[in-house]
Amino acid sequence: MSSNKYKVQVICLTYNHKDYIEQALQGFIMQEVNFSYQVLVGDDCSTDGSTDIIKKYAQKYPDIIKLISHNKNLGSILNAQDLRNRITAEYICYCEGDDYWTDPFKLQKQVDFLEAHPEYRGCFHDAEIVKPKEKYWYGDKSYNYDDEGKRYLPRSKKGFVKKHKYTISDLIGNYIIHTATIMYRWNYNIKFPEWMNKCRGGDIVIQMLQLGKDGGYYYMPEAMSVYRVANGVSSYQNHKELIKISKMDTLLTYQNLKEYFAPDFEKEINNFMQPNFAMLFQYINQEKDIDLLGKFVENFPNKYIALTNYFIRKKINNRNFTWRFTIFSIELLKVKKNDNYLIVYLLGFIPIVKYNRKVG
Repeated sequence: MSSNKYKVQVICLTYNHKDYIEQALQGFIMQEVNFSYQVLVGDDCSTDGSTDIIKKYAQKYPDIIKLISHNKNLGSILNAQDLRNRITAEYICYCEGDDYWTDPFKLQKQVDFLEAHPEYRGCFHDAEIVKPKEKYWYGDKSYNYDDEGKRYLPRSKKGFVKKHKYTISDLIGNYIIHTATIMYRWNYNIKFPEWMNKCRGGDIVIQMLQLGKDGGYYYMPEAMSVYRVANGVSSYQNHKELIKISKMDTLLTYQNLKEYFAPDFEKEINNFMQPNFAMLFQYINQEKDIDLLGKFVENFPNKYIALTNYFIRKKINNRNFTWRFTIFSIELLKVKKNDNYLIVYLLGFIPIVKYNRKVG
C-alpha cells in the first residue's frame, strides 16, 4: 500500500554522469505541480564529481531531492532494485542521470490524466533523441528525421502505429516507451521475479510486469524529455559489439517473460525471438566466439541443435562452410570439458558429420 506523503516519486539512477546530472536535476526541480513529489537519486559510488553536484541540490531542495548513497558500487541492476524497495508513492516515474525532462508541467499532465482515467496502468509521451554525430547507435536507421532535423521516440520510429492505448502485444520486441517518459500507476502487489537481478533490460521488463496481461498504457503525443543515445548502456562501438554484448541478454529476458506470462503471448514472443536466435548463431559462427556459443548451448540447447541442422542443410553444397563449421565444432569439443556441454555438442555435431559425408 502506498503512503500519502508523496503523490509521485521518481527513481533516478546515476553513475559518473558529471556532465549530465545537473540538467537532469534541473528538470526535476522545475516541475510545477499541485501535489508533493520526491526524487530518489541513487548515486552508485560515482568517482567523477557527480556526487558533489547531487549533494548541492539535495541540500538546497531537501523536500524534493533525496540522495541515496552506497558504500560500494552495486551496478545498475542492484542500484535500481534498491531504489524500488524504497518507493511508497501512488505514481512512479524514472529518469536516468544522463537524460532529462524539458516540460515543467510533465508530472502534472501525467497525474491529471491518470487521475481522470483509472482504467490505464500508466501513460507515456515522446522523447527527443539526441546523439553525438561521431558515435555509433544501433537505432540510427530505425528513425526518420522530421522537417527540423529532429527525431523522437516513439513517433519518429519507422513502422510506429499511433494510437492511444498500448498493450503487451504492442511492446514485445518493440521499444516504443523510453524510460524517462512513462508514469506508472504502481502495482505494489507485483513480486518481481528473481531473474530480474540478472536482466540488463530492466526497464522493458518493468513496463510489461506493471502493465499486466490485460492492462493498457496511454500515449500522449508531445515531447517532454530528452533521450541521450550512444551513451552508457546504449553505447556500442559497432553492430557486432551490440550482438556480442546484448543479444543473449535479450533472448534470456524474453524467454523469462514468456514463462512468466505463459500461456499468453507465447506466439508473439516466439516470433520476436526466432530471428534473434539466427542472428546470434550466425555471429558466433563467423567470429568463432566459443565462450558465447557455450552460453548459447547452456541456455538454449534445443535451439542450438535445430539451428545447426538448418544452416548445414541450407549450405549443403558449400564445402568451405561445412568443413569450416565442422572444424569449429571440433575445437569447441576440445575447449569445453564439462560433461553437460559435451553431450549437447555431440548431438549437434553428429548431423554435421553426416552431411559432410554427403558432400565428400
